[in-house]
Amino acid sequence: SKLSYPRRHFQSDFGQRELKQYRFNDIFFVGGGTGIDWEVSDGSLAIPLYATTRAYILPKSRWQPFFGLSLGTVFRVSEFDDWGYNHKDVGLHLNPSIGVNYRINQKYSCYCAVGYMYRDMVYSYGDDDHNKYDQPANCLSIKLGFTF
Repeated sequence: SKLSYPRRHFQSDFGQRELKQYRFNDIFFVGGGTGIDWEVSDGSLAIPLYATTRAYILPKSRWQPFFGLSLGTVFRVSEFDDWGYNHKDVGLHLNPSIGVNYRINQKYSCYCAVGYMYRDMVYSYGDDDHNKYDQPANCLSIKLGFTF
């Protein structure tokens, strides 16, 4: 028998992230982050855990364009979503981005970034292993943040 499932053409989620970083110099920093995401399309929750890096193009300017990359894993914490699919699996989290940082002063800044988020998750329906399928989540990511 064939497993049928609703195909999602639009992924939308909201989340909050906490990021700790170490700045090597004015151009490059690395760090790590985690948070919690709520996926609007099916009501499931996910916790990403990732390493991140950012490279600034004009480090001495008040407006600082940058390239960013986050790579890690994501854990689904919702047992079942609104359609009955089990999400208690682990998958890859990849999020390259570009953005701009605005330095308010030497201590504070705010930023905006746009990127592509890819999450490779294994979903299952019911309890048997033959009803598993891969469904990567691909979406546009928009980040707004405050740095201190």
